[in-house]
Formats: sequence, C-alpha cells, structure tokens
Amino acid sequence: MDNTTWDSSAHLGLVGSLWQGQYSASKITAALLTIFVVSNLVLPMAQSKYTKNNVLRIGKSRLMAWLSWDMAPWLALEKYISKGYKQAIKGMGKPFAVTMCGMETNVLPEKYLPSLRGEDRENLSLCQGFENMFNMTATTGKDGRHDHVEIDVVAKYINPRLSAFFARQVALADYAFDVNFGDAKDWKKFNTFELGASLIYHVTATVLVGDELARNENYIKSVLDYSKSFLMSGFVWPIRPWGPQWLREWTYWMCTWALRRDINRAFKFLLPVINERFDLVANNAQDRPIDMIQGLVESEVPSPEEGTPIRHAHRILHITFAASAVSSAMILHTLHQTLMTPQYIEPLREEINVAVAKHGWTERALANMPFLESYIRELLRLYPPSILTGQRTIINGGHKFDNDFFLPEGSRIAFPAMFIHTDEDHYPEPMRFNPYRFMGEKAIDNPAATRIDSKYLSFGFGKQACPGRWMAVRQVKLILAKMIDGYDFKWAGKVPKEITRTIVEGQIFPDITTQISFKKRVKA
Repeated sequence: MDNTTWDSSAHLGLVGSLWQGQYSASKITAALLTIFVVSNLVLPMAQSKYTKNNVLRIGKSRLMAWLSWDMAPWLALEKYISKGYKQAIKGMGKPFAVTMCGMETNVLPEKYLPSLRGEDRENLSLCQGFENMFNMTATTGKDGRHDHVEIDVVAKYINPRLSAFFARQVALADYAFDVNFGDAKDWKKFNTFELGASLIYHVTATVLVGDELARNENYIKSVLDYSKSFLMSGFVWPIRPWGPQWLREWTYWMCTWALRRDINRAFKFLLPVINERFDLVANNAQDRPIDMIQGLVESEVPSPEEGTPIRHAHRILHITFAASAVSSAMILHTLHQTLMTPQYIEPLREEINVAVAKHGWTERALANMPFLESYIRELLRLYPPSILTGQRTIINGGHKFDNDFFLPEGSRIAFPAMFIHTDEDHYPEPMRFNPYRFMGEKAIDNPAATRIDSKYLSFGFGKQACPGRWMAVRQVKLILAKMIDGYDFKWAGKVPKEITRTIVEGQIFPDITTQISFKKRVKA
C-alpha cells in the first residue's frame, strides 16, 4: 500500500514562480497586501442590506466593526445571530444571512427543518459543508478531505457493535482514571480541560483504534496534539478570507504547517496498524479485531484511491476529533455546572450507586440512570457544540425550500440551535439550568440525550444528523458516573461567580483555564 503523504509541489511551485519572476519582492508584497485590504476591508463595506438571494444580511464588516470599536465579527456571531433570530425568524418567519468562516451562511427558520429529513447528501451535503468550513483539501491535501466513508462506517459498523465495545470502554475508563488520579487519597489539582480530554480520548480510542493504542500514552498525546493544532491551525487560519481562491489556498497551506506536523506524528502509530489490518483481510483471517480501523479496512469505497492506508488514517483522525473534542467539551460543561449547582451531586450519586449496586458497571446500569441522562440532555440544550447546527452546502443545481424561497448551488445553510434551545416558546424558563427538565413521571416521558427533535438540535437533524451521538453520550455518561461515584471534587482556588464560555465563529468553547481538585471518596 502507498503510505506517502500529500504532494506540496503545487504550492511551492507557485511560490517559486512568483519570487523568481520579473517582479521584485517588494512589488509582490505590495500586491498581496492590496489584495488582502481590498477583499477583507473595502469590498465588505459595499455589501447591500440583502444578499443576492434576497436574504436579509446581519452583521458588520471587519472595517466597520473596527471603526465603531465593536467586537470582531468572528467573535460576534452570537450577537448577530441573536439579532437575526429575533428580527427575521421570529419577527417575519424568514431566513437571514451571516458571515461565518469567511463565507455567507443562510440561517433558516425551523419550518425548513423537514428539508434535512427529506433530502439526501447528494443534494444537501454535510461533508461539503465541512470541507468549505475547514478547507481540509487546502490545508492537508486531497487525502485529508472529508467524505461519507467515515460517516457510513460509524453508522453501519460502529453503532451496531456498541454493546460489544462497552466492557472495553469500562476497562479503559478505569485505566484512564488510574493514569490521571493514582490513589488520590489527598486532594489533587487538575486543569479541567486537560483532565477531561485525557479521560475521553482514552475511552474513545479503544473503539476507534483498539486497546493497544488506547493504552499507548504517546499515541494519546499525538491525537491530543492533532486536535489542538486542528483548532488552532486548521480552523483559525482558514476562516480568514484572504482574497481570491488561489491566494487563500496558498495561505492556508503555508500557515497550517503545525497541523501537518501533528498529522504525521499520529500517522507513525496509525499506518503500521492499518497495514496489518489490510494483511488480515488479504489472508482471510477469521479472528479479526473490532474497531473503527477494521471497519474502514473492510468497508466498500467508491474507488481504489479512497481505500489507501493514508486515506483511512486521515479518517481515523477526523473521527477522533469529532468524537473526542465534543465529548471533552461536554465533560467540562458538566463539571462546571455541577460545581455551580452542587445541590444535585448527592441525587446523582444516589442514583448511580443504586444502579451499579444492582447491575454492576454495565449498559443496563447506565440505562437505569435517568436523572444523569436528563442532566446531560439539559446541559446539551444550554451548551450545544455550536450555536448553529444542520449545516449543509447545497449541491446539484440548488434547492427549493418552498414556493417563496430558493437557494442556488453552492449556498450554505444552517439552523440557529442555541436560540431555538433557549426560546421561551419552546421551553419554560429557558435560561435556567433545570436538570429535571427531561424527566417525566413515566420512563416513556424521559427522552434520551441522543433523541433529536425540532426543539433539540445539539446533534443536528435529519438524514445526516450526527451518527456518533450514541457513542458520545454513552462515554460521557460512563465517565461522569465513575467520577461522581468515586471522587469528591471542588474548585481549586477562587470560586468563579459564573460559568464562562467563548464563541468563535459559532463554535462554543468552555473555559479551558479552570482548575478543579479531586479526592477519592471513602465509601462506607
């Protein structure tokens, strides 16, 4: 199998042809600076109140925000979408447009949610939406692009085997707790983000790459580093619209070297394992491992070039980030909220104790923790991964939503999840954390944290809703149950007055600077 990485010659050739040509470095620099200023500062000022598709535009250009001493647009999406939700969606029942990740995004009323259920990915594409947002081809080469293979393997290979994975996840949770806490007889202080990430990445890894790599601390560090550089290099740089397409792609590639470095470090662990799995399949081995790598190796791919080890290694990293980074944020939100409302710790602990005493650390035990389930669902209502969900790119000729609304091919759409979640028409006292909100008198009235409806969109909606949500909620629930059952915890140092979070280009990030102290509980 070909294990070579992407070809950077196209990007370097462009650089060389510029600098070896007839123009001086100063002229080239001046030209690039002019392109940047015109495309980023001057042209946005000429935008009309409505888009070319007659959709109300909300927000300010970079220059106008700077001149008015306002927040940078990439940090102000919450304010813009709140305004659009009240003015356009609630006021007129119509969509509005904002600029997100340097691209025009149409934010739609919930009446258009059925489009996500009715249209398949050949018309409304989630993968193309990811590609547009993160510019993965430009930053990591064609082998690093998102596609439907990894999504299908999660849905068709991983999800049917979740029960088979559970005992391994319990064992890895115990291992990860031991690695991080040790005996923890005395109070031990942790950075909350680093602790949550370590716990989640270990438990996720056993499902994605098997126990051996899941217990390899060097591999865990490599994928943690990848996730950080993906956010910092693969996300922060590409969201800037640096002018024409050729200049943007070159700039993205030049500025995301750290991402490619961390990809190659992770590949040193992944590629030998993937090649071994190909050999197992080639030799018709009957005793094969069960994990995401095996699912990818055995999957049907649309062409031979889509089935190479390096393509599958990229897919493992994509799913690692999707499954682990979001789950880590859920852990942080839960710990922060629990310490802000400590009156719920004992009810949670009592429920966990009863379930584990009766069923042990099994799937049935987790199924008998309805308060913890409601607790997680309520946190996801208040703190979804993004303020927008259901993001799609329209392909194949455009899409007619109703008689009054059509968007052409290439348009981006999304739905305002956070504002739907906190709309008083949908939930009473929507801004109040109520962990009993999703607990009814009967079990049938207790919606699982994974259940999607038009008022609860943390995992998307429709045919391309997140297929990994069952695994994500299960591992978060397992780690929280073990943490609440086995440890006392408190703020380390000054107690914050409120929970803070940061929203960057619509993505919701919990405060990663908090510190919490843990101590092993002494049970009677």
